[in-house]
Amino acid sequence: MNIEKMSVISFRSGSALRPVSQPLIVFFCFGFLFFPAPALADSAFNIVGARPLYFGGLRDLAKHYEEKTGIKIFSKAGGCRAAAGEVKIPSKRSIGAWCCPVPKEQDKKMGIIRIPVAMDAIAIYVHPTNPVNNISIKQLQGIYRGEITNWSKLGGPSKPIVPLVRRHCEGLPEVFRKIIVGTWFEHENKTDWLEVKSIEKMMENVEKFRLAIGYESLVFATNGSVKILSVDGVWPTAENIRSKLYPFWRILSLGVHKSLADDPMIKKFLEFTLTKEGQRILRRKLVSIPAEGT
Repeated sequence: MNIEKMSVISFRSGSALRPVSQPLIVFFCFGFLFFPAPALADSAFNIVGARPLYFGGLRDLAKHYEEKTGIKIFSKAGGCRAAAGEVKIPSKRSIGAWCCPVPKEQDKKMGIIRIPVAMDAIAIYVHPTNPVNNISIKQLQGIYRGEITNWSKLGGPSKPIVPLVRRHCEGLPEVFRKIIVGTWFEHENKTDWLEVKSIEKMMENVEKFRLAIGYESLVFATNGSVKILSVDGVWPTAENIRSKLYPFWRILSLGVHKSLADDPMIKKFLEFTLTKEGQRILRRKLVSIPAEGT
């Protein structure tokens, strides 16, 4: 949160404003003019969490809602772990954003109530010059388990495959890891992958290295700099994600501590994300959630 810094100035007859002398500042700080840092205002709250949801539309939605209502929203990108860390402390008055599914028992333990707000997909990325257009789940499993090491096995050049790995949300059932390797620990000594520490590094390495293959949210696809592969002949289109035909689909969610679930300001914001207006903003880069019963 942004806390306004306060300074003390003195007025002198016939002179411009000047800072007070050092001794006077000390006197004021330890005397009657000491001001404690203000708490989060009643008309403000925080949003913290997953980058795919944040950059996929939540940041824009928060800004739009702020302009619409006058309620101040302090938002920042992070990860699922950052979201949990903020939300579990009710006094922080935070809404968390998650890109991975969270087991109900884990939510119950932390006292978190959540709602699904959008859908996303993990896309499979290669360099734009790579001639391969489609990959199967079995082939992906072979690559990341160290069983397939050359692009020629996929109809590409006789060159080594460089698998990129980003370990994130290892305490949650992240969809790509769950389907392809189970756990990274099981296979880390069986294949020669290149581990990256951030989304930015994942995309940067796919863009720079012709032999690389990586995976990341569809939100971070950039025109021309990377190439997306279909998986078992299915492209990550909005229709295929919403219908769950594309295998690496996932639901993005917002969560709050149960003690804040009935807070009128937070409740109204969460409700707004599910309105046509809110979903229209999220749908710019994400996929709207299916209507109930579909």
